[in-house]
Amino acid sequence: MRLPRTPDFEREVGRFSLQFFCEECAYFRHSTCAHEWPNREHQRPEHEPAEVVVFCKEFELR
Repeated sequence: MRLPRTPDFEREVGRFSLQFFCEECAYFRHSTCAHEWPNREHQRPEHEPAEVVVFCKEFELR
């Protein structure tokens, strides 16, 4: 699922403490997905935030 990173989205991330990056997922192991899904788009950006957030169907909070 892809969502634009809008000011409303950013407010909701803060308000609800949303977590959605691979690094926050129970299936994330040593920079790869335990289910072997491609995860480059799901990882936390190193520099500027992406304009679109890509959510993984397998995400499971640690």
